[in-house]
Amino acid sequence: MYPLRRLPKVEKKPARKPFPPPPKRLPDRVSLYRKMGSSVTVCIAVKARMDHCIITVSDKRLSYGDELGAADNAATKAHQIGRRWGILWSADDVSPVNELLREIHYRLHDKPNADRSLVQEIVCAAYNEAQQKAAVDRYLLRFGIHSVAEFRKTGLAEFGPEMFGQIMGEIGSFDLGVQLLVHGFSPPPFESFLHIFEVRNPGISFDHNLEGYGVIGTGGSLALSSLMIRGGGFADFDDAVYRALEAKFAAETASGVGRATTVEIHASNGTTTHLPTSAIGELRAVWEAARKEGIPDEASNIIDKHTKALKNLLYGGPDT
Repeated sequence: MYPLRRLPKVEKKPARKPFPPPPKRLPDRVSLYRKMGSSVTVCIAVKARMDHCIITVSDKRLSYGDELGAADNAATKAHQIGRRWGILWSADDVSPVNELLREIHYRLHDKPNADRSLVQEIVCAAYNEAQQKAAVDRYLLRFGIHSVAEFRKTGLAEFGPEMFGQIMGEIGSFDLGVQLLVHGFSPPPFESFLHIFEVRNPGISFDHNLEGYGVIGTGGSLALSSLMIRGGGFADFDDAVYRALEAKFAAETASGVGRATTVEIHASNGTTTHLPTSAIGELRAVWEAARKEGIPDEASNIIDKHTKALKNLLYGGPDT
């Protein structure tokens, strides 16, 4: 028999601690704000084609749901980002808005004759970078990773397929919670060309030139319905101003839309005029009075003419 050989004692290395998993769908700030009803709120841009101007209407409310209440005259949502270009914003989380607007303004400040394609490219790029930064801050900085590109390169080997896929899914579904409505004019000699487009998460643009108006915010559906009923593409200046305000007033029944209203008239030469608060109040009174009016006499006569037999059947008459 051969003598048994003792194998050398192998020291066990301490097991590497696994990376802590990301939280299981913990609600981020945007989700919490949405749950609380803190969306902000309604912004409208309408073209007056014949007068070569754009009318913008917005509220000023910041709303934080029933828990924290709301401030009706708290924020200006209309900003100038270039000589002939302006921007309106709506947000579920207002914290990224100021930095995003500053970045857009910085990239456009030395481009007074920027055309629509350049403005759209700059706004979309700035939005996408802000969205990527916010996603990195939320999901990757805890691991010392400073960009999505870095995570794509090293994440699979470092975290394993399951956790890598989970984090990538969180990043892919992350919503910055901001909407932008951009409006402006082409540079000379094409300043009669009016433009309205929208930018949403994660930096995608939607053109509104065909319909002649754009709407963003929680009251957007009501405001959009009001504009669609009128047909849009308003040629007359007075009609455009009133219909834009009409849409704003209609949207005030939505959660988070305030009564305080800003109206701006933007001309193709870069000048902007504000409609006085007193004038807005007078137009609101006209709108409210018009809502209380009954149906036109002509409409009543037509209905009566074609439903006389039915009325006789229902209420009694010559034939009963």
